[in-house]
Amino acid sequence: MNGQQYSRSGVVFAYHTPEQVIGVSPSSGMHTGSTYVRVLGTGFQPFSGALCRFGDTNASVHATYVSSEEMRCASVPARSSGASVSVWLDFEGADELEGLATLHTAGPRGALVVGGELSLTSEQTKQISALVTHEHLMADPRQLYVAASFDLYIGGGTGGGGEGVSVCFGDLPDAPFGEEGAGDGLRVSLLTSTGRLEVRYAGELIVSRPMESSLVRLARFVRVSVAYMSTGLRVLVGGLPLINGLILGGWLPRRSWRFGLGSRTGEARTDVHRLDNVLVVSGAEVEARGSSVEVASNGQQFTSSSVVFVYSAPHAVSSVHPERGPESGATLVTVAGANFGAGSEYKCRFGSATVNASFHAVDSTIHCASSPMPLGRVPVEISLNAQQYTKSFVDFTYYRAPALSAVSPSAGPTAGDTLVRLTGDGLAAGRTYRCRFDDLVVPATLDNSGAASTLLCVSPTMTAASLSAELTREVSLEVALNSQDYSPGWRFGFGARTSSAVDEHLLSGVEIVADALTEADPVTVEVTLNGQQFGVSTASYSY
Repeated sequence: MNGQQYSRSGVVFAYHTPEQVIGVSPSSGMHTGSTYVRVLGTGFQPFSGALCRFGDTNASVHATYVSSEEMRCASVPARSSGASVSVWLDFEGADELEGLATLHTAGPRGALVVGGELSLTSEQTKQISALVTHEHLMADPRQLYVAASFDLYIGGGTGGGGEGVSVCFGDLPDAPFGEEGAGDGLRVSLLTSTGRLEVRYAGELIVSRPMESSLVRLARFVRVSVAYMSTGLRVLVGGLPLINGLILGGWLPRRSWRFGLGSRTGEARTDVHRLDNVLVVSGAEVEARGSSVEVASNGQQFTSSSVVFVYSAPHAVSSVHPERGPESGATLVTVAGANFGAGSEYKCRFGSATVNASFHAVDSTIHCASSPMPLGRVPVEISLNAQQYTKSFVDFTYYRAPALSAVSPSAGPTAGDTLVRLTGDGLAAGRTYRCRFDDLVVPATLDNSGAASTLLCVSPTMTAASLSAELTREVSLEVALNSQDYSPGWRFGFGARTSSAVDEHLLSGVEIVADALTEADPVTVEVTLNGQQFGVSTASYSY
């Protein structure tokens, strides 16, 4: 302590070789965080203060030492790592705008926040106001997509209503602006006074089309959504798409972009404009974004390996096909939805049973085989990292496998076009019915006209090359309730359109009535099956 006499406690300070991160597993997770990540590498030390860091911010979390080649930690939310930006305003407090947004106004003003709602304009004339967020939306210059949604109230005015509202993404002024918006970015204008929808980008008018003012001027709140995604611009009002899939040429957001909402009342036209539940997102909340994962065994010096952990945008299941299958499982299911492409280990979950899955980039779907389950309906959810699953509640129905008990008729001509009735158990549990004659599949329909449910289908044409020397063919006739999983087969025969010989199975169930014939008499029999003439020459039959 005096620069001369030193302690002799013998406490050791250890120097170790530099640590290195080689990989992470899983390599992706939800933007909300809490993915349990195995960090793989070399040189990790068993120190109590070990940390994992996600991104270039100070978003560090405790790491657990497993071995010199593995650490474990939980991912932080994408916003904390710098991979996304989100602003949420529900106006529950009068001071909620502090630090998040500013309301710029001109003209007469009353209270800004009343009853958990933000008042943009009142029923007075010559008002103009704009809500502008403080935070820049594009934290990463590689980000391309943004989205905003909010509850909008317009009504209660005079002179046919106010001028309208604008939704803006761009370099916005700290000043009031009205229904035409501001900045040289994206501007969407809902012009209630003229009944038009306009879109401007980079200062140019891109879209100008009629819009029913009553869609938004309802004197009640309606949800409005404006988003620019990989599929283009989408504008929804009350769930109704006013614009969908509009690609803007030269789309290139800048890091300085902010979000704004403007409104105005005119010299004679007024309206009350109110906002609630404003949500603005960019980065990993609308598109997959990566953040580097680094480790510090001593909690201070982090690696600089730049191994990326991908935050996936919110994903959801919208449909499954087929949406039913037998209780034995193994139905090949295609799952459609949103934002499936950023996964690292795909899984499907049928109720409580989890199965492996794969992602198909061509159509952005997930494919998996159903697990065995009891009869009934269960939700199908998917995971992109084998940990966190969707909560979309799209159902898959399990049914008892059908069993055929009769097919009528059991034969028909090779030209096809025979109407076949199939009877059995469990036939009413399907939706997309099919009949399969060996490898030839035809549609089938459910017929409830009888006492029991039956299926009807029309036999296909048999090619000459598929027939035997006697111009006949016997096939296995099967039925599927979901266009995929087929029942055990039932024998069905095809015969030629001829008066010559026909296989004996074509006469199965045909009753021949004759008088004054002995049991051993040879006879020539001609039979009509399904309107076609078949002959059997000099055969003996028992009566």
